[in-house]
Amino acid sequence: MEKFKLRLPYPDDAANKQPIVRLSSAYYQALSVLKAKTGLPLGNIVEQCIDYAFSEYGG
Repeated sequence: MEKFKLRLPYPDDAANKQPIVRLSSAYYQALSVLKAKTGLPLGNIVEQCIDYAFSEYGG
């Protein structure tokens, strides 16, 4: 299995839309730590995690 790494975001048209995703406070805190460490937006971190999960486990 390839090690997960965050990529820098590329601007896209969907960035202007703000869908709502509800997370447990533990997940939100973990994502907030990644945001502070990387400077990436939360949505970009979440999208990359989901892309990685889908690529590894189908989706």
